[in-house]
This record gives sequence, structure tokens and C-alpha cells, in this order.
Amino acid sequence: VGNETVKSPGEVVISGYATMPDISKKATPDIKRPGESKLVFIDLGEGRNRLGGSALAQAFGQIGDDSPDVDNPSLLISAFDAVQRMMDDGLILACHDRSDGGLITTLVEMAIAGNCGISIQLTDKEAVIPRLFCEELGLVIECLAADEKLVHSILGKYGVPFLILGNTEREKQVIIRHGNSIALDIGTAELLSWWEATS
Repeated sequence: VGNETVKSPGEVVISGYATMPDISKKATPDIKRPGESKLVFIDLGEGRNRLGGSALAQAFGQIGDDSPDVDNPSLLISAFDAVQRMMDDGLILACHDRSDGGLITTLVEMAIAGNCGISIQLTDKEAVIPRLFCEELGLVIECLAADEKLVHSILGKYGVPFLILGNTEREKQVIIRHGNSIALDIGTAELLSWWEATS
């Protein structure tokens, strides 16, 4: 129809099947309780923000030198067990992985799917671009503010590193702060139009 070319990396998709004890216990990426919940980032990259092979690198015609990898398989297993425990306890309202596009895409997709906004605070200890766009292992979960201490306790028990990113919001605005500055402040509807434009 148009003259625009959309480029994306080649992918291998591997599907697997497993029995489930209770199919009603599932997590989808859409934020469920805007204004009442927190967003918790589980960082399985252990603070690494490698950009090699990322969508950001490709957008600038680059490949990068250092790509994400599973550097700590035991941490991945611990995180899986912790998430299963929180699922069993009904503590996870929504869950989305950090992969294609990085943490920024994960957060935006959660807000879009939940038709709501988010307010995120990143520390200024790290450069904002690698933090938001690296595609290291990790996930973001939504939990009720009232359950925050219990979530902390479970993640701590399993030795899983985490960070409270911020809050979900009823107002349809995505705000990401980096230290004392604002990295992004935009309406969810406009983000949706950007997101749809490349599909």
C-alpha cells in the first residue's frame, strides 16, 4: 500500500507445552488496578544494560558489541519460582517481560493494554538510554500497593533483585523521570499511535 519498509530482526520461535495445575492462575500484561498498584521491576540482567542486537541499535543501523545473555541461570530459576509463588498467592495482577524494545517498551505496552497511565522514577546512577532500551532478561509485575511488603519479602526470600519503579495512574499519561529530570511525558493514546504505526 505504501512505500515504507519496516525492518525487524529475524527470529526463531520455539513453542513448548506443559501441564498446568490451575489455568485460571495466569498473568497478562494489561495493568488491572490503575491508581491502586505499583510496578516492580525484576532485573535478571543484574544491572547490566547491554545494547548489542537491540531494537535501538538496529534503529540506528548498528549491531553493537555486547549482547544480553543468561549469565546467571540459577537466578533465572529463582525468579521463576518466586513468580510462581506470587501467582499462587494472588499477588501478581499483571506481568510483562523485558525483551523486544527494552524496559521502555514493556512499560508502555502495559499502560496501553490497561488503557491507563504510569508514573516511573529511575535513579540517575545509570545512563537513561541503556537502562530503558537494553533487552536484558527481566520482567515487570503489577501488584497492589497494599501487597508491596509481601512481594518484597517473597523476592528477598528467593534472592531475586528488584526495584519499585513507580505507580500506575488512572490518568492516561506516561511519565518517566530520571533523577530530577523528565525523560518522557506523553499521553498513552499518542504512544499507542506510535506503537501501531510500525506494525
